[in-house]
Amino acid sequence: MTEINSKVSPEIFQSIMLDEIAGRLADLTALISAQAPKGNVYTLPLVVDTNGQSVIILYAATIYNDGDADVYVFRDDNRNIDTSDTPLHKGDNLIIDLKKQSNKTLWLKTLAATASVRIFMME
Repeated sequence: MTEINSKVSPEIFQSIMLDEIAGRLADLTALISAQAPKGNVYTLPLVVDTNGQSVIILYAATIYNDGDADVYVFRDDNRNIDTSDTPLHKGDNLIIDLKKQSNKTLWLKTLAATASVRIFMME
């Protein structure tokens, strides 16, 4: 009976491991690329009233209050404006960065009849 040499040389083992690592890195690269923003920036002028206005944020947004009235930003559309809430005053901005694609809905409300905002969103 002949004995089979079952030892693998370090060079062959190293090549197998490097191939495995390369495959996993390719999978991670594809996953990260799918979550990265395309880089398109859109401007959305918006008129907000006491009923509120919803906005879906994909990755990042900057909200500018261009009007004279204060604007409140919430995650919940049923929430009423409270005196403890901090509004965006005229000329203020709010930067929102979700770090990854999240599709979060924000609600903007005002106590005045209407308020004007601009939203720059990243897609």
